[in-house]
Amino acid sequence: MARPGVSGLVQLAALCLGRDPHDVAAEIGDAGAAALKRTVTEAVNEFLAPMRARRAAYAREPGLVREVLRAGNARANAVADQTLRQVREAMGTSY
Repeated sequence: MARPGVSGLVQLAALCLGRDPHDVAAEIGDAGAAALKRTVTEAVNEFLAPMRARRAAYAREPGLVREVLRAGNARANAVADQTLRQVREAMGTSY
């Protein structure tokens, strides 16, 4: 495509639909900007729908979210502590 804005929208729709951009462009054809925008909007909304639903489910359970964050923080701290021990040993600064 010679028009970067149009090409970007076609590419976005194709990524969200899991299709080839040339097929998406051919399907839209000469229908115009409104058809392209509608296709992109529908494709993006469908692609994001499961993530939006999952986010809404997490929003209804803030305690679960806090617990997951605490557990992740504990795991990250354990990895960081081990890495820091290795760095100190390698540098000869472990006391």
